[in-house]
Amino acid sequence: MRRSKALSRHIPNSVVYWGMNQNAEIVRQLLALLTNTTTTTTDAGSRYVVVRGSASGVHAGYLVSQEGQTVRLTQSRRLWRWQVPVGAPSFLSGVAMHGIDHEGSHVGTLVDITLTDACEIIDASSVARSTIETAPEVERSRA
Repeated sequence: MRRSKALSRHIPNSVVYWGMNQNAEIVRQLLALLTNTTTTTTDAGSRYVVVRGSASGVHAGYLVSQEGQTVRLTQSRRLWRWQVPVGAPSFLSGVAMHGIDHEGSHVGTLVDITLTDACEIIDASSVARSTIETAPEVERSRA
């Protein structure tokens, strides 16, 4: 953010950055309201999240704990292959907000898992949770 010299003399950087962070939080909250996306939790308060592991792949489930790159999920499913619904952004954030298209996705069985290589944790919307939880389990097709 560029500031004039006159402004720089009177307002310290910490105030400018604080204002930028406040604006980012306000924008995030407004986007959540406008898109009607709410994160889902269990009665215990666990958040339903989509996690990308650098080697373990993509998993979705209820967050039990996180310490550094180690993440524990319960009622988790591996998203071996995923495709977002038509019109949704084709990124993992699109999966977290809009869910998956069952036809183009391969989803694993329900497990409790500890991932030791998490590099991305995204809160999932109730729509995403529903489409992931109701996705058919991939079955082996060859002998």
